[in-house]
Amino acid sequence: MPGPPRFSTRRFLTRRFSLGLFARPSRQVASAAVAIAVATLMLFAHSQWQAYDLSLTRAERDTRNAAYLLAEHAARTFDGIHETLRAVARLRADAAKGIYRSQASLHVNLKTLRGGSQILRDVGWYDAYGELVATSRTLDPPRISVAREETFLGPRAQATQALHVSPPRRASAEAPWRIDVSLRLEGPDGAFAGIAAGTLDPGEFARVYRSLDMGPGGRTTLYRHDGIVLARAPHLAPPLAASGADSALFREHLPRAPFGTYHAPAPFDGTEEIASYAVAPGVGQGLMVSVGVSRAHALADFWRRLWIDTALTAVVLAVLALGTGLLVTNLRRRERLQAELAGATAAANAARAEAERANSAKSVFLAHMSHELRTPLNAVIGFGQMLELDLPRNLTDGQREYAGLIVDSGHHLLDLVNDVLDLAGVESGRLSLSMEEVPIRELLLGVSDIMAPIAAKAEVSLRVAPVTTTAAVRADAVRLRQVVINLVSNAIKYNRPGGSVTLSAVPRGDGCLRLGVEDTGQGIEPERQAELFVPFRRLGAEYTSVEGTGLGLALTRRFVEAMGGSIGFTSTLGEGSLFWIELPTALPVRGTPWKTGSAAPADDLGRRAFANGL
Repeated sequence: MPGPPRFSTRRFLTRRFSLGLFARPSRQVASAAVAIAVATLMLFAHSQWQAYDLSLTRAERDTRNAAYLLAEHAARTFDGIHETLRAVARLRADAAKGIYRSQASLHVNLKTLRGGSQILRDVGWYDAYGELVATSRTLDPPRISVAREETFLGPRAQATQALHVSPPRRASAEAPWRIDVSLRLEGPDGAFAGIAAGTLDPGEFARVYRSLDMGPGGRTTLYRHDGIVLARAPHLAPPLAASGADSALFREHLPRAPFGTYHAPAPFDGTEEIASYAVAPGVGQGLMVSVGVSRAHALADFWRRLWIDTALTAVVLAVLALGTGLLVTNLRRRERLQAELAGATAAANAARAEAERANSAKSVFLAHMSHELRTPLNAVIGFGQMLELDLPRNLTDGQREYAGLIVDSGHHLLDLVNDVLDLAGVESGRLSLSMEEVPIRELLLGVSDIMAPIAAKAEVSLRVAPVTTTAAVRADAVRLRQVVINLVSNAIKYNRPGGSVTLSAVPRGDGCLRLGVEDTGQGIEPERQAELFVPFRRLGAEYTSVEGTGLGLALTRRFVEAMGGSIGFTSTLGEGSLFWIELPTALPVRGTPWKTGSAAPADDLGRRAFANGL
C-alpha cells in the first residue's frame, strides 16, 4: 500500500506561483521589505553582540593587566621588606658579638635601615621571649611584649626564615591601620632567638591602587594566602583584616591556577563584577592581588550606545514600514486597476480597437505621471549624494560606499523611468520635436568623443569613417544624438574585447543620408531578429552580465520614425552587425557648429544609452 505523498518544496513553490500568491508586485515588495527588516534586525543584533563582547573583553583585559602589574609591585615591595629585616637580623648578630657598645649606635643604624624603605614605619627586633630589644622609633625601647601575638608566634613556629605577614590591625577605631611583618632570628646553634620585626602602612598600597584609576566601579584588594585582606582601594566595607576565604576566588579559581580572570559576585558585597587575580611571585608567605570592576560599569557605555542604536534602528524600520506601506498601497491600487483593465480587455478581446485604446490610455497615464515618478527619485538621489559627501564626517567608509550605491541605483532607476516615459510619450503622441538642420560630421565626431571612454573601458576601438559630404539632415538635434548614442552603446556592449565600432555617413540618391554603426560583435540570431525593436526584449542578453532594460532600440526606432526617417539593420551571426538610419537631407552647411541649446548633457545621454541596452 503506497504511503502518504512526500512534501516537495519545489512543488509547493510552483503551486504558490501558479496561484499568483508571490507573483503580485505588492506581495513582492512586502516580502522584500520584511526580508530587509529581518536582515536589519539580524545585523543590528550581531553588531550589538559584538559590541557587548568587546566591552567584556576590554574589561577582562584591563583587570588582567592591572592584576599582573600590582602582583609584581607587591612582590618587589615585600622582597625589599624581607631584605631590610634580614639586615636587621645581621645588625642584631653584630650587636650580640659586641660590635655595637651603645644603644644609640643601634638606634642610628635601625633608623638608617627604616629610611631605606618608603613603606616601613619602624623596624627593630624582639628577643626569644617576645620582649622588645631595639627599635628605630625611640632610643630607649619601651617594655613591650609580643609573645602572644601572631607576629611573634608565626615565625617561632616556622622552620625557615621566610617573611611572615600578620593581619592588619589598629589600636582603636580612630587609629591608623598597620601591618606587622617579622622574620625568624636564630642563634649560633639554630635555636629560636627572637624576631626581626617591622610595621607597614597599608595606605601606601591603597595610594598605588588608586593611581591605576580602574573607573568608578573598580576595586583592588591585596590578600594574604588565607584570604585575609591586607589593603584595599577604595576603602569599602568590611574593613581591613576581613577574610574572603569563603568567596569563589579562594574556593574555586585560586586552587586551579595562580592567576586568572572570572565573572562572579564580589567577595564582600555581592556586586556582580569582572575580576582578575595574580599571586605575587617571590614572596614566601604567598600574597595575591585581585582587581575587579563592576559589571554594570564595564557595560555602561555599551548600554548607552545600545539605547541610541536601538532608537536609530527603530526610526529606520519605522520609515521602511511607512514607505513600504505607502508603496504596497499604491501597488495594490495599481494591481486592482490592472485587474480591472485585464478584465475589460478579456471581455472585449474580439475588438482589437478596444485593446489598442486601453494601451493608449495606459501610455497617456504614464506620460502624465512623469512628475510624480521623477520627483521622489530625484529626492532619493539628492539625499543619497548628501550622505555620500558626508560633510560632518560622521559616516564610516562602508556607509559612504552604501550611499554611493544608493545614488547609482537611483540614477539607474531614473534613467529607466525617463525611458519608459519617453516611450509612453511617443506612443501617446505627446513627443515634442524641435526640427532643425543638424550637420552630420559634427554629430558623429561629438558622439565619438562622448562614447570613447566607454569604448576604451570595454577594450573596443571606436572610429569615425571619413565623411565626404558637408550636408546636414533635418531632425531634432537632441533626439538624433540620442539615437546615434544608443546604437553606438549597443555596438560596444555586445562586442568582443579587441573588437571595433565604425561610424559612417553616406549620401543616398533619393535625397536622404544614411548614418551607419557597424560592429564586429557576435551578430543576431536570424530567428530572433523579428523581436529586435520590441520593448523590453533583449534577445537572451538578460541572462548575461551585460546590463540593460531592452528599451534602447525601441525608443530609437520611434524617434527615427517620428523625425520622418527609417531604421534597419543587417547582421551575420559570429561576424557582426550594421545598424543604419536614413533621414532627409537639408541644405549644405559650411562648418556651422552644432548647438544643442537646453539638451540633456552628453555624458547623461551616454550613460542612459549604455544602461538601457537593446
